[in-house]
Amino acid sequence: MSEWKECKLGKLLVFGNGKTRPKSAGEIPIYGGNGIMGYTNQKNYEYETIIIGRVGAYCGSVYYENKPIWV
Repeated sequence: MSEWKECKLGKLLVFGNGKTRPKSAGEIPIYGGNGIMGYTNQKNYEYETIIIGRVGAYCGSVYYENKPIWV
């Protein structure tokens, strides 16, 4: 008997979309589909986050952060 349990991924993770990048400068990384594209003083995620590029040439690129970021 397996210890694995089948469930929908949405029960384990919170899915979200990126937002328009802030214009303010700072030390918090701003992520786009190509990785870090600048820094700001604002955050829209602050815990363990997996960023997956979903459009364009970098669709499928994956980044992991465990600190405040802007996506």
